[in-house]
Amino acid sequence: LSMSAANEIEDVTLNENTLLFHLKNVEHHSIKFADTMRQLQEMHDGSSVEQVKLPEPDVNTDILEHQIGQLKEVEEQLKHEVDGLQKHVQASSKNAILHHYKV
Repeated sequence: LSMSAANEIEDVTLNENTLLFHLKNVEHHSIKFADTMRQLQEMHDGSSVEQVKLPEPDVNTDILEHQIGQLKEVEEQLKHEVDGLQKHVQASSKNAILHHYKV
């Protein structure tokens, strides 16, 4: 029984570590994405402190607006995924503790 519990705890820990690793990657991509969105918004608003090369006159701004909208949707999806992973890690940890102490 003790060996079985130890194996279960090891499996839960491994799953939790995998989820935490994935969460870290998602958070890293989310931060990079938010930075890119900020830069795009600054370029669009003309409020950037840095020198920004203005787009050539033949650039289709409708396509840029569409892509910015898509990027914002991806940002929301990433936030949702991060929230889901955090909840899953918390539930997994709670279950492992309850199982370990047979509460």
